[in-house]
Amino acid sequence: MGAGGRRVVRISRRLAPLACALLLLGLTTSAAGAGSTAQTSVVNGAQTPIAALPSLAFIQHKAPSYIRHGGPPEIETCTGTVVAPRIVLTAGHCVQSPRGNLRTTTGFKVATGVSDIRSAPASQFSRVSRVLIIPGYNPGILRYDVGLLILSQPVAATPMRLAQPAEANLLAKGTPLTIAGWGFPKKPPAKVSSPLRSGQTVIGSTADCEQFKAGEARGFYPEFQFCAFATPESKTISCKGDSGGPGIVTKANGTRVQVGVISSQADNCAIDEPEVLTRVDVISYWVAEWIAAIENGRPEPRISYPKVTLPRMSEGTVKAFAPQALAWSFRHAFTGRRDGSFKVSQCNQLGKLGMKCNVSWRYAGMRWHGRVSFHYGTTREGRIVNFSYRIAHLNKTCLRKYRGTRLCVVIVRGH
Repeated sequence: MGAGGRRVVRISRRLAPLACALLLLGLTTSAAGAGSTAQTSVVNGAQTPIAALPSLAFIQHKAPSYIRHGGPPEIETCTGTVVAPRIVLTAGHCVQSPRGNLRTTTGFKVATGVSDIRSAPASQFSRVSRVLIIPGYNPGILRYDVGLLILSQPVAATPMRLAQPAEANLLAKGTPLTIAGWGFPKKPPAKVSSPLRSGQTVIGSTADCEQFKAGEARGFYPEFQFCAFATPESKTISCKGDSGGPGIVTKANGTRVQVGVISSQADNCAIDEPEVLTRVDVISYWVAEWIAAIENGRPEPRISYPKVTLPRMSEGTVKAFAPQALAWSFRHAFTGRRDGSFKVSQCNQLGKLGMKCNVSWRYAGMRWHGRVSFHYGTTREGRIVNFSYRIAHLNKTCLRKYRGTRLCVVIVRGH
């Protein structure tokens, strides 16, 4: 039995960070991140005026493609909460780029004091001057999955009250938990929208979380995480784009306290699987240190930077990257992603960090084929993928005239 006494039917065994819904520029649907890993919000949530949750912040980051010379800019969105006039709390994986390092400040825009992002005036958006991540953050298991955005100017939004170390009792099994954000309103794929939404879930016990595989392959760690379940009445759960948003408990005296930071959910945002949140009571001391430093001029805490590691390039990685890179390079002539004709074959390892493969697809009745190469590299933002190709196709006019290929010129395009 799940939290609240309901029976939970397991659908998916895969879990991913809510990753700030990664969007390829110009598209209206979410796409898997080139490195990750991700906006109405909260599956089955209700549209919520900002006056009801005045601390909520919408976070957007725009960066060059993870694939150098082979992809459009990446736009990712997350949710956060204002915890001081110049400080926004969000998820650690929202401030760490798919490349592995901290995101650049110039790519961020943060909106406060507004529910519908479409109608937000420029005055509601803030720039970011610093990006911080908590020491001890581990993206592999989402340990201490929290980060801070330091705004260039103070905002008028009401700061959120954070759970303190002595308030672990607020995480008792069965406690109603309000979640909110600008993530998907239904299971992916979902169209991008803009109003803030919220809904109610219920906190599960450690036994519930472990029984229903919260955290999945990453594992579940009650010392810095807790999980929550959809209720039969609300059927709400967090989804991609809600990352970094709050889990809020309302105390008996009516005081709202943020007890969690939304961290991860099942890939398909199923309402019958638990969501995982980072415990605020175990990280609020770090937030308080930075509030004291930024707002009151106290000494700054130790600063942490993620370690950039370069994994082994694999055929699966090429299959994931190649459609994005080729679609950007060949535009309308690349139809393989839509019609299923795109194939990757005969891959050869180029050391640990590179791979070369044959690729082919069909466009306008013609076969396009050649070789692509991918190599991991690094920039000041961390890990990237360098991409090159050599693709051949026949002259279509010649083929129609002579009804054969021997007399027709092969056109080669390379990069």
